[in-house]
Amino acid sequence: MRELPQGNVGAEFTGIAPRESEPVVIKHRYSAFLNTRLDSYCARSRWRHRRARVATNVCVESTARHGFMLDYHTVFVSDCSAAYDQAAHDMTLRTHQKHFGHVATSREIIDTWTATHSVAATA
Repeated sequence: MRELPQGNVGAEFTGIAPRESEPVVIKHRYSAFLNTRLDSYCARSRWRHRRARVATNVCVESTARHGFMLDYHTVFVSDCSAAYDQAAHDMTLRTHQKHFGHVATSREIIDTWTATHSVAATA
């Protein structure tokens, strides 16, 4: 997800980019749900009740809380975001875990998806 409109410095993808078939949501506020098509995309993809996303305590938290309010099952990926200080990052993760959803590491998510895919492939 981009935080800046196209053409601005910092709006380009670095390190990882979406596939040609994947949608890109250009967000304009802290929450990626506000004034974007993210909710309609997720609803069409049947993501509601399944999954939900670079300052931990601002943009990521706003989007996760907004997703929770829209009845998404939110999972905060603890090692894929950061805050300007560790205390803010940690507090956001604790608050999310206590009130809004789950917190997991990227390794835990990859392992879960891999196990789920393996089970589905043998069924």
